[in-house]
Amino acid sequence: MMLDALETDDCSFYIGEKCLYDSAHVPYQRIAADLPGSVSAIHIIGEPYVPLQDTFLVRIRPTAVLTPEQQSKVVMERSTSGKKEVKKVEWQNGWASATFRDFGRFRLVEDETPPEISPLGLGHGPNMSRARRIVLVVRDNMGAISSFRAELDGKWLCFSNDKGKAFIYNFDEHCPHGQHDLKVTAEDEAGNRSTKVFHFVR
Repeated sequence: MMLDALETDDCSFYIGEKCLYDSAHVPYQRIAADLPGSVSAIHIIGEPYVPLQDTFLVRIRPTAVLTPEQQSKVVMERSTSGKKEVKKVEWQNGWASATFRDFGRFRLVEDETPPEISPLGLGHGPNMSRARRIVLVVRDNMGAISSFRAELDGKWLCFSNDKGKAFIYNFDEHCPHGQHDLKVTAEDEAGNRSTKVFHFVR
């Protein structure tokens, strides 16, 4: 059962009966977007300070018809007070949809920029015999990494994630002394992928 809903020519949202803690007016505003990468207007839904106890569905139609290839690179962004959240979208009849747990400003963004993988203290061919760990920083222009995979000499290697800021591997029995190849792959919500190979000696 839906408690509240709105449908316009290029935006719609649906709020379930268990989504809001109490009855509240959910304002809506549309603003033309001229931000880089935008392929839709900006749709302001609700007030960011109003808490939600469940997700709600947001559907947005782009301002122009997109090819299937272009659609595959589109994500939905929610922003408020300088913070951003990005979700992969599902397409149906020219509409992109995603679910969110907070109100805010929503828009569709075409993202073709792959993540950047940067090592801290690990360059090409360094001697890591005195190091205790490997630290990799993965940055994305949209701020969202959907997957990370590391392989040491062709075998999966477990990295911990420091609250999304860095990926860390503490040396153990899986990395014996000798020469090694570390292959790292990162992918963002739009499916853009980066791969880097690092050579080091331990």
